[in-house]
Amino acid sequence: KSEATPGSYLNFDWVEAALTNTIDTGFGTLKTITAFSDMKTLSRASLVPGVFAFSDSPFASPSARWGYDAFTAEGSEKYRFFSQAVRLDTQIGDNIDLMAGVYYHHGHLQSASGPAGFFFAPFGLIVESAFQVDFSDFGANTPITGWPSMEQFEDTFSGFAAVTWRPTDKFRVNLGG
Repeated sequence: KSEATPGSYLNFDWVEAALTNTIDTGFGTLKTITAFSDMKTLSRASLVPGVFAFSDSPFASPSARWGYDAFTAEGSEKYRFFSQAVRLDTQIGDNIDLMAGVYYHHGHLQSASGPAGFFFAPFGLIVESAFQVDFSDFGANTPITGWPSMEQFEDTFSGFAAVTWRPTDKFRVNLGG
């Protein structure tokens, strides 16, 4: 929590784990790497410090009358991923090393910004007056806010391989992709 701006905060939670297993198969070494991450943030910024309560004003929004900040910005984000790599390392003779493997990654991102709004102004009255329309569920004290959000999924698959040839003890040729 911020002491400088009452009502503002940033919460950040993060968990990550990775596990590596190595197995000698007789033909080569099989290595698996599994990883997981879970990250969450939640933040709130009071952009106009102080609480404005217009309890006597018929034009104040309900949140302003209840004692909320006049102008706030909030946001949250969650990201999770899982990945798996499987790799085989082997040797052919004394001077050729081979490595081949596959990789998979799945991620999920959710993000929301809001509510952000002007909780202190009679926007309901202004909008209805400007457009000369009487919205039945839109009063003079209706706050104007926004709550944009997004969600993203990602899946990545790849394969890779490399060959190292050592014609002498001090010279190597690497080829991979």
